[in-house]
Amino acid sequence: MMRCRRSDSDRAAGTWRCEVCGSRAIARRVWLDSNTNRLRSDAEERSDLWCDDCQEHTRQIRECDLLRRSVEPWWSYDTTIEDRQVVTGLIPEGFSSEDGARAFLDACAAVWNGKSGAEKIEIWRYLTRPEE
Repeated sequence: MMRCRRSDSDRAAGTWRCEVCGSRAIARRVWLDSNTNRLRSDAEERSDLWCDDCQEHTRQIRECDLLRRSVEPWWSYDTTIEDRQVVTGLIPEGFSSEDGARAFLDACAAVWNGKSGAEKIEIWRYLTRPEE
């Protein structure tokens, strides 16, 4: 199982996002002691978490977990040939059809794997939430 990493090359791994839409425009309610300015408790309930893009209370998830749980499975199992054309700019007709489009799919995978996590999330958001 892929785990979130936090290194210089993967700083975004710890970025929080909305679990529903992948937005970074999220907030959490916290209580601050008025006398000491110390945090008294952290938001844990969904009612204490908000997504500006969804305009509702949602869960929050680390970017790397969103990629692992939602974005990568979408790419692997739920994209159409047309989706892959939009994402990569490649067209199936430019590849050999002898192998059942394997060359096209491999080329699409190479383009996809060359994208950053943030790029993948934005593509996923664009193609799965077109009304926004």
